[in-house]
This record gives sequence, C-alpha cells and structure tokens, in this order.
Amino acid sequence: MTQPSHSNIVLCGLPGAGKTSVGMRLAGLLNREFIDTDRLIEEKCGVSCREYFRAYGESAFRALEKEIIVSLQSKTSVIIALGGGTIEIHEVLEMIPSLGIIVHLMEDIDELIQRKIIHDRPATATDEESYRLLVSRRLPLFKKIAN
Repeated sequence: MTQPSHSNIVLCGLPGAGKTSVGMRLAGLLNREFIDTDRLIEEKCGVSCREYFRAYGESAFRALEKEIIVSLQSKTSVIIALGGGTIEIHEVLEMIPSLGIIVHLMEDIDELIQRKIIHDRPATATDEESYRLLVSRRLPLFKKIAN
C-alpha cells in the first residue's frame, strides 16, 4: 500500500534507539519539519523530561505525552519521534497509527544497557533488571503499531 506524500513518518522505539538522531537526519533529507515529543514536553514545562517525571510522577508525565500526541493529530508531512514510553498509554497507542507511517527503530538491548541508557532517561527502569522488564513490556506494543 502506498502512503500519500503528505503522510507523517512516526519513529518509535526504546529509549536510546536513535529516534531523535534518525528523525533529525530524515527530516533534513526529506526537507520536512522534525518534531520530538520529548522536546515538546520540555518546552511546555521548562524542565527536562527526567526532572518532570521525578517531580510529578509517571501519571502526570504520561498525561502530558497524551496531550502532545492529541495536538499532533492535525500535522501533515512531518517527522515525529515519540518518547520511548508513549506507547504505554493505551489511548495513545490506539491513536498513534493515525499519525502516519510508523517505523520501529530497534537497538540491541545489551548495547543500550552497556551505554547506560537506563540512567539517562525518565522511565521507571533504573537498573538492568527493571530495564529488561520494561523492554519485555514495550516490544510487543511497538510491533503492534509498526508498519
């Protein structure tokens, strides 16, 4: 099935999988606007996602992510990088496919752990064991929505 040229490209994946890096490069190559949902949250709140997550908790952070995804429903011809945990919000998971073509970026889990990704992100996983649990919970969700 061919997607219309005005379709968005939505990048999803684990924290540290390269959504922002790939999204910026792809936006440059295709001459499209790049939107990083984590950056939108930071601009809205004036603090990093990690700081917001720690100060207000996961529920408040996920509510902000949902608000951002709803606001993106009217966008066309953009590249969107989703936050790694955005898919854990059931209502948002159902909305994401309507945003455009979904691309799941995958990185080797052991490589992410070795690069200490778990210490740089706002997610609830703070050690290797909890990160692996997070991965096992999220991977099926990414596979469910990816084109």
